Amino acid sequence: MITEFLDNQTRLSYDYRVIAHEYIKGYVFSIHTVYYDEDHNPISYSVNPVWVEREDMEEIHTLLDRMRDATLKPILSADNFPNEFNIEEK
Repeated sequence: MITEFLDNQTRLSYDYRVIAHEYIKGYVFSIHTVYYDEDHNPISYSVNPVWVEREDMEEIHTLLDRMRDATLKPILSADNFPNEFNIEEK
């Protein structure tokens, strides 16, 4: 699910994606908010991973469902954003 919003008269959207970050001895994977342009191309992502903190349990369930959906999409590379992560290239 991609949620849309308006920002300075530009239509942007966002959803959650797994992003691979290079780490000391390999990689770590975290779920971030990823922002898309009008053509649904990723243009940026949140600095910090998504926190599982909401005002009620229904919102927690919705967030967890969206985070699960993120794990079913291709992983994005933090080092080569917005390209997909490919461990074979490393």
